[in-house]
Amino acid sequence: MSVRKFWVLNKNIDRINAETDHRLLMVMISAASGEGAQKLSDKLQRRMGQVAIFDEAKQALTQAEAERDRAGLFELKGMGRL
Repeated sequence: MSVRKFWVLNKNIDRINAETDHRLLMVMISAASGEGAQKLSDKLQRRMGQVAIFDEAKQALTQAEAERDRAGLFELKGMGRL
């Protein structure tokens, strides 16, 4: 690794730490008021997005489709033996 690259990466460590510290400061400030905490929570939820949606009805449909696909697969395999 070149010396120049090392120092660029070293500067980025400081930037990342500053971002983390700033975020923690915002959390502490928001915690002082209920409304501020709720606004920050909503903002962070929007940033995170929705990771997974669990819908039992949709899951059951997907499992039923998988069963039908297996039956069709066995049928196709049987056709190749003709």
